[in-house]
Amino acid sequence: MKKFLILLFWLSVFIINPSLGLTHNNLSKAITTADSIATDVEINFKIPKGWAQIHKNTFVLKDYNKKFNFWEKSLNEGHMPWRFDPKNIAVTCLWSFGIKNGSPVDDFATELNEIKKDKIFSLHVDSTKYIIYVRSKRHIPIAYKLEIKKAKH
Repeated sequence: MKKFLILLFWLSVFIINPSLGLTHNNLSKAITTADSIATDVEINFKIPKGWAQIHKNTFVLKDYNKKFNFWEKSLNEGHMPWRFDPKNIAVTCLWSFGIKNGSPVDDFATELNEIKKDKIFSLHVDSTKYIIYVRSKRHIPIAYKLEIKKAKH
């Protein structure tokens, strides 16, 4: 009887319920899908005030010093300490161009790839790569350039 029950168990695992192994994969896919839904990026592209388009897909900050002076004063007064992280500044740059995923800055920052430590970051959305350049002066990071590159098919 014991052998019969063991045989029945293994039959149910491998023959009667062959999708058992797939269930884990489907669950993983569902979790991945849920994660990607939470991090879906919405793009309502606009050129923010203070930025200029210098090439078809390249945008630069018009007055770096003006922006730096503003943030130096604000940060010295203790406002928004999270702005000392260059990756967070890359996120706020994307936000100003209308590229968002609805999550807080720290969460969205995890979606970025760091190309050059504390200086160049990228975000891939479908076949588009957004590259954000950040320059720090006196430990205050400022995004100063955004490039948009389409993948070649």
